[in-house]
Amino acid sequence: MLVLIYRQFFTFYLQFIFSMRGNFFYNRLGQCIVKIRERKQLSQEQVAFRCDVDRTYISRIEKGHANPTIKILQKLASALQVKLHTLLKNLCLLLVTFSIWGQLIEILEQMT
Repeated sequence: MLVLIYRQFFTFYLQFIFSMRGNFFYNRLGQCIVKIRERKQLSQEQVAFRCDVDRTYISRIEKGHANPTIKILQKLASALQVKLHTLLKNLCLLLVTFSIWGQLIEILEQMT
C-alpha cells in the first residue's frame, strides 16, 4: 500500500516538474509584473520610462523571455511602487514547495 502511494506521489511530482519546462519562474515573475502594472493602470512604456529601459525589454520580461538582473527588478519594483519582495514572493513560495516535496520524496524512499 505504501509503495503504491509512493509511486502515485512520485509520478505526480515528476509530471509537475516536467510541466515546468522552459522559463517557468520567469513566466511567473512576468505574470506578477503584468498584474501589478495593470492594477496600477500603467503602460509598458510608462514602466520602461521609469526604469530607464526599452519598452521591448519590459515586454520580454513580462512574457518570461528575459532574465532580469536584481538591479532591474529593483527598478521595476520602484516603478510599480511596490517592494521587491512583492515581485518575488510567489517565486519564493514555489521554491519552498519544491524543497518540501524533495524532502517528502526522500522520506518516502527511506520508508520503502
